[in-house]
Amino acid sequence: ERESRQIIRDYNMARDITYVNSQGDSHTNTIGDIFLHVINHATYHRGQAALLLRQAGVHPPVTDLAYMQRAQA
Repeated sequence: ERESRQIIRDYNMARDITYVNSQGDSHTNTIGDIFLHVINHATYHRGQAALLLRQAGVHPPVTDLAYMQRAQA
């Protein structure tokens, strides 16, 4: 969270970044869009990991932000 806040403070979220993806296609997105994608992609993979653990009969750890914040209060 601290590093995410630092990125938001230090970079112009509206600035365009042009890059080439793994298929060789060029794309342009704002830093804000890329940042949001990274956060959402991590959430997607946490869900995948939780599903795989459940399918293996293992109770996955809690990954819900609101739950974690209440637990720390």
